[in-house]
Amino acid sequence: MGPLQFGHLPEFAALDIPHTAIHGAVRQAVIGREARDKGAVQRAVQEVRRCSGEVVALLDRIELAGQPATLTTSRAVSVARAA
Repeated sequence: MGPLQFGHLPEFAALDIPHTAIHGAVRQAVIGREARDKGAVQRAVQEVRRCSGEVVALLDRIELAGQPATLTTSRAVSVARAA
C-alpha cells in the first residue's frame, strides 16, 4: 500500500500535513518534558490527538473511495496511535 495504490486520491496527498504535524507535536512534547513544562507537554499531546484524528478521518475517506478493505478503521487507529 502507498503512493502506487493511493497516490491518485487527494486524501492520500492530504495525509502529509497532519502526519508531519504529529511528528512536530511529539518533538514539542519531548522538549516540554525535558524542560519540565507540564503545560507544553499537555498542549503537544492534545495536538497529537487532534492530528491523529485527522489522519484517521483521511484514511477512512480513502477506504470509502473504494480502496481495498485491508485498510480498516481499526487498522487506521493502530497506525495513528503508532505515529
